[in-house]
Amino acid sequence: MALKRRRAKVGAALIIVAFGAVLLSLTFTSQYTGYVLGTVVVTAIAILSLNLLMGYAGQVSLGQAAFVGIGAFGAAQFATWNVPFPLTIVLGALLAALIAAIVGLPSLRIRGLQVAATTLAFGAVAEYFLFARPWTTNAGQVTVTRPHIVTTDKAVLLTGLIGLLIILIIDRQIRHSRVGRAFFSVRDREDTAAARGVKVGQTKVQAYAFSGFYAGVAGGLFAYLLQTVSPPSFTVFTSLGYVAAVVIGGLGSWSGAIVSGAIFASISQLLSGIATYVPIIEASLLTLTPVLRPEGLGFILNRSILIPLPAVRGEKSDELELSKAIELIAPPKRALSLSVPTRSLLIAKDVGVRFGGLVALHDVSMEVRRGEIVGLIGPNGAGKSTFFNAVGGFVKPNTGSIHYRGKDLLALPTHARAGLGIARTFQQVGLSGPQTVWENMMFAQHQLAIGYGLTSALLSTPNMRTVEKELQMRARAALEVIGLTDYTDERVLNLSHGNQRLAEVAAALATGPELLMLDEPFAGVGPEESEQLAQRLTELREELDLTILVIEHDVPLVASLCSYIYCFAEGGMLAEGSPDEVQNNQDVISIYIGEPIEKEAALA
Repeated sequence: MALKRRRAKVGAALIIVAFGAVLLSLTFTSQYTGYVLGTVVVTAIAILSLNLLMGYAGQVSLGQAAFVGIGAFGAAQFATWNVPFPLTIVLGALLAALIAAIVGLPSLRIRGLQVAATTLAFGAVAEYFLFARPWTTNAGQVTVTRPHIVTTDKAVLLTGLIGLLIILIIDRQIRHSRVGRAFFSVRDREDTAAARGVKVGQTKVQAYAFSGFYAGVAGGLFAYLLQTVSPPSFTVFTSLGYVAAVVIGGLGSWSGAIVSGAIFASISQLLSGIATYVPIIEASLLTLTPVLRPEGLGFILNRSILIPLPAVRGEKSDELELSKAIELIAPPKRALSLSVPTRSLLIAKDVGVRFGGLVALHDVSMEVRRGEIVGLIGPNGAGKSTFFNAVGGFVKPNTGSIHYRGKDLLALPTHARAGLGIARTFQQVGLSGPQTVWENMMFAQHQLAIGYGLTSALLSTPNMRTVEKELQMRARAALEVIGLTDYTDERVLNLSHGNQRLAEVAAALATGPELLMLDEPFAGVGPEESEQLAQRLTELREELDLTILVIEHDVPLVASLCSYIYCFAEGGMLAEGSPDEVQNNQDVISIYIGEPIEKEAALA
């Protein structure tokens, strides 16, 4: 955490120095140099727009130049209507954001290559029809008259620098707020994002809108820089060049995106002899980067500039006592009106799930009483995780009902269930591997950050800072409770599988759940660590009045941990009862554990 703060400060210092150097150079540079630098700035903003969409939110756009063009043509049109500068750029950017959000709507239903094809098609339509405007006499070309305050290329460059600075500030606020964390969560795994309370569809559209706004700003500045806007400036191949720059710079790295964009823009403007080979250079680097250095230029910049700085360790007074940590991760107050208080937290009746002709669950009824640790055992394919997914909203039961604290869960979307106090882990670790443990802890608390909205995030209001501080305290407390404070700044993919499991449990605890659903939390964890985790969960049940439903294959461990056990087999309920009752049940012994030795001998 301390190292990250040092990196952020150095990054801000470098930006200030770079802007200062460019501003100072304006006194000595020619108008042509001002034009070249203006082109670099415009390209940087355009690539930042795609970096937000692809690097942050994991969405694809092969028609990004179309949004730049919409901003350019929009600003030019508003200028002809005598809208004052720079309001023309803002309105053009808002228009681009609106159209980008509309273009992003198909991503609610389709993914990957299909989304890429959709955006590519939009880019082609924009290039050959919207921008060309065959119904006009000037073949889509529009002339822009500069206002008296930006009559020179240097003045436009200065305006562009201000625009780039504003975009960087907005980008920074997004990255370090619940908005950006929602983007990253959707990028990595949509199911875990939804389980944490993220509205996946809304988040995708929001990412397209922000990306379109950035691109629209770039387009508006481009219009005033060139003073002539025409379709050839916004081709599909320009969009592919933006994609190459983002990948080469490093997905999600704003510094890498700016540097790679600046390099290619400078080559095109200053080295006319090789400018025609820029697409070939981009294609070659686009092919080599994922193989040689997947993190891109951003990784190289971080290693060469930011890493050597020493980290400042927190003072001893900053360390949390265990009792204080447990108090901090206590379940928050949640608005849930109940007509009658219920003793059972979760009640499932006759739940059935079918996938075509495959019956995954049939006639499953179970009850999880408040304050208990309930085990769910059974062989692979018995339907245990399917039941978890039915509770979480990832599969819709064909029959039956599921109620939590008297509320019908099947009537609620997936993201809304997290806000009721349900947290879960996944069979495959539901954390973002490239992100640090700390970042994952913050991702997990999305549904607790509802205390501020988009405007507060962008303006960094006192309320937003207060909420973020509370989330950080909860994250620290959860790591302290599970014992992972030494791995705070470690990337999850660098952890052992056992520690990844523990980190996921810590992330779930940070949300302050009342029902904690653990899907094989002991898988990959050593025997000693498993016993410690089991003991910790038992203590947390008492200290936090926590209710736990756990899937596990280690029957002796489940028997020592749980007060009640359900056993699934072939999608149905095989047995239920106390640990002793289930362990001595002949059906459980024969189907799950194995045939008794005496019976095997008799059959021999």
